[in-house]
Amino acid sequence: MKGLGFNTGSIDLILTPDGDYVFLEINPEGQFGMVPHPCNYFLEREMAIIFKKKISNEA
Repeated sequence: MKGLGFNTGSIDLILTPDGDYVFLEINPEGQFGMVPHPCNYFLEREMAIIFKKKISNEA
């Protein structure tokens, strides 16, 4: 992610039967809507807290 200059994003990987991870793609928009709602992870809240702290530290 650093090498591409991304601050955030979603990385898609698959795990092979041999236990190897295979990279599929990076979505720099960071779409994750299919995870928080059905699984009750509230990722958007956690991300907002992290971003707010980062912005506060930079000010």
